[in-house]
Amino acid sequence: MFLQLLLCFPGHCTMLADNINNFTKKKFNTEHFAVLKKGDLSKDPTETLLLIYEFEARAKINDSTLEHVLEAVLELQHLEPKTLETIASLAMEPPAHFPSVCKKALKNAWLLHRKCSLIDGVKCSKCLHSLIQLTLPSGTLGIEPRILEEVWSYYEEGLFVIDSVHDYPEVEILWLMTRAWNTGILLYSVGRYMEAERWCGLGMRFLKHLGSLQSSYESQLEIPEPSSVFLFCQPWKMSLSQPPAFLKVSLLQRNEWFVQRGLRQAGQSKATDSK
Repeated sequence: MFLQLLLCFPGHCTMLADNINNFTKKKFNTEHFAVLKKGDLSKDPTETLLLIYEFEARAKINDSTLEHVLEAVLELQHLEPKTLETIASLAMEPPAHFPSVCKKALKNAWLLHRKCSLIDGVKCSKCLHSLIQLTLPSGTLGIEPRILEEVWSYYEEGLFVIDSVHDYPEVEILWLMTRAWNTGILLYSVGRYMEAERWCGLGMRFLKHLGSLQSSYESQLEIPEPSSVFLFCQPWKMSLSQPPAFLKVSLLQRNEWFVQRGLRQAGQSKATDSK
């Protein structure tokens, strides 16, 4: 089947052959040949390389069976996160556009990163960034609750990794904090107040991990009541040199929020009493 596919697209064959030639020159160094000479075929990257290039070939012609190749990759005995990240990149490289396949590859790569005996904070940060960006694009309105819960789980896992390592990039922590906070602001703008408060609170949990930037961001907060923290800000623009500018709402807007919140709490209490 794969041979028939290649014969139908000789132009892609030539390009892929050149890529394979260049890639194998780098990949199959003396260390790999030494491994093969010793007879340790378990570390032979040939099958992995063939699957990657089959994936690339199918992706470029928008083959609907692309996910089958990913499944074959996932069954490899010695699968590395980098392989899945390469697959994810190829799934979204024009003219290919397979976000569901990309997401599946990234989720498995993220899982493998966290299973490593020695977690690499830099590699984890790049994978998590891509996974969150793909699942929850910036400025998306009408976010489904299931998507929010999925991304929330990634944030929780990210916090665990940040607590476990010492090399998680500060700029990526800042990005996570900013995205969580701005998601809360976006939810607030469409009247989803409880979710907004929850997401802004999540963003604040990253503040203590900012290191040298922590004091810069803390100094911008003037919070009379912790429960209403997200009312006193505008969306953040991520910047390493310039902390975000906070915008206080008017007293009228603040009172309106507390009235709405009181009505909601009263409604919940009434519903509980009726049961």
